[in-house]
Amino acid sequence: MNAPPVSLETEASPAVAAFLRGTPGATLFHDPDWSACLEAAGYDPRWLVVRDGDAVCGVLPFGVRRRLGLAETVSQPYGTPGGPVVADDDAGVAAALLRRFAAEAGGALGFRMEVSVLAPVRPMLEHVFPGEVTPVVTPVVPLADGFDRVWNDLYDKEVRTAVRQAGRKGIVVARETGSAAVDALHGLHAAQCAAWGVRPLPRPLLARVTEGLGDRAAAWVARGEDGAPQAAALVLLDPGREAIPWVSGASRESRRTKAYIALMNDALRDAAERGHTGWNWGGSVGKDSLASFKRDMGGVDVPRYRVFREAGWFRTLRGLRGGRS
Repeated sequence: MNAPPVSLETEASPAVAAFLRGTPGATLFHDPDWSACLEAAGYDPRWLVVRDGDAVCGVLPFGVRRRLGLAETVSQPYGTPGGPVVADDDAGVAAALLRRFAAEAGGALGFRMEVSVLAPVRPMLEHVFPGEVTPVVTPVVPLADGFDRVWNDLYDKEVRTAVRQAGRKGIVVARETGSAAVDALHGLHAAQCAAWGVRPLPRPLLARVTEGLGDRAAAWVARGEDGAPQAAALVLLDPGREAIPWVSGASRESRRTKAYIALMNDALRDAAERGHTGWNWGGSVGKDSLASFKRDMGGVDVPRYRVFREAGWFRTLRGLRGGRS
């Protein structure tokens, strides 16, 4: 059987957008609104599309970011799940989309390629990238049984103690909007990244996501008695699926007041009350203490799958720069 033809498109047509918003398996990170947000981080959105006549039957959104003429090709960046979305679980269409994606990323000017997928679509990756698929363990808090079960059965007892301590120390957690919320988030996130030796996400991206996704993005801020922000997080809310604390930051003072734990507790409870299936803590590469914290806060290890390629010369350069990319 011949592989179906795949077209490369630079805009999401109404038919493509409707397919991505109405097909099982599509996540928030396949939505054209998410692709538009990523333009603030320098990514040019692209869509690989398979059609049967006028009907769309498969789409793989991705982004290309160029630096000094070199190309980084990702679906999707920052470890969020991407990969193909296909009608009726058509493996042939999925494989055709992934092969075309690999071809788009594999040119002479490509220095990095990434695609991460959820567990059910692992075979799609392995069919095209044999031997290159890496499992990435992600702690996810199950929310189907409600927040009370999380609080009573899944949290470590020290987490419950810390939440109560934050209340006694005057910490106030609230969902905030506007530039003040973005300023608090970016300032705390950037300071924490500087301490870790990694590059923070740019403020324009955080602002674009906060504003562009509407109710699907929530900025939470924990403030001390003086009103100063001590912790902040941008939570992505995928309707009917997982909530993801995508970006966060905390001050040194938050260690004493437990502001960060209180913030995550309140945001997690809100996600449970909104009917999300889980709270996806995301990966914790190279930070064992952070991974332990996520498990203390109810995270249960769930596999995700990833293919990541990076040119050897760029990997060496990144190492010389202390991990910054």
